Amino acid sequence: MLQNIQSDDLSVQLPNGDHIQAFNVGNLHLPYLDHPIKAHIFEDKDLSISLLSISELCNAGCTATFTGQQIAITHGGRVVMQNSKSKQEPLWHIQLPNTPAKALASTAIYNPAPTNSSKDSAFVHFIHAALGSPALSSFTQAIRANYLPSLSRLTTALVTAHPPHTIPTALGHLDQNRQGQNSTKRFVSLFPENPHDQVDDARPLSDTSIDNNAYTHVFTLTDTMHSDLTGKFPVTSFSGMQYIIVSVLDGYIHVEPMRTRHHLEYIAAYKRTINFFAKLGRKPIFQRLDNET
Repeated sequence: MLQNIQSDDLSVQLPNGDHIQAFNVGNLHLPYLDHPIKAHIFEDKDLSISLLSISELCNAGCTATFTGQQIAITHGGRVVMQNSKSKQEPLWHIQLPNTPAKALASTAIYNPAPTNSSKDSAFVHFIHAALGSPALSSFTQAIRANYLPSLSRLTTALVTAHPPHTIPTALGHLDQNRQGQNSTKRFVSLFPENPHDQVDDARPLSDTSIDNNAYTHVFTLTDTMHSDLTGKFPVTSFSGMQYIIVSVLDGYIHVEPMRTRHHLEYIAAYKRTINFFAKLGRKPIFQRLDNET
């Protein structure tokens, strides 16, 4: 039930004035909650039952309702946990829900096995691969900029000592510029320049002759938003999302989650995306997308 268990130094004062010390803390994943709840673990001799922090649940957006014979924890109108008690019982007891297999699979990212390894090389290589095998320059720059604050073990010195030279990095994330893109050679046209040349739009449809002319049209990308939908993710999120629609406007990347590929989901996701950019004063004029829907 608990994930990412670590050592803990929390001290709790009991009603009789005694103090008990927690020796571990872990993440408790509950249905419909986007983030885990901290759970502190005590010795059985100090605390025979586990205590659940109502404050933690309320801070996560839950609502706790107590009556003389029942307790209910709800989130967004849905019941997360509930239980009943007799009037003679002094405490409310909550039975933790069984975490479904899909939820356990989705929470594996909180405690990847290689991060517990004593080998620094395995740790660096795992984190590097989990981030998409970026170029080493980008990898170390992200560490220096403190973009990965939860990975205190990951430092530039550790990466320098154990550089992850991988094939995916070489194939898709090269630091070098593509060759031949900035050519200094003068462009040589295959056709003589003639200001009187015009495209003859009146050519009959029956004309089956073939020429070597190429007709082009320049399309300005300013105020144009490009969007595409990802494939179905192998694990459904706690909120039921299975897809992400990615949109790019003026170099800014925005994502919106989707539950299904139904056309109404598409419309709602596009509306949220357009409203997002419109609030920033960058409402797109053109929308470029696949012809799937």
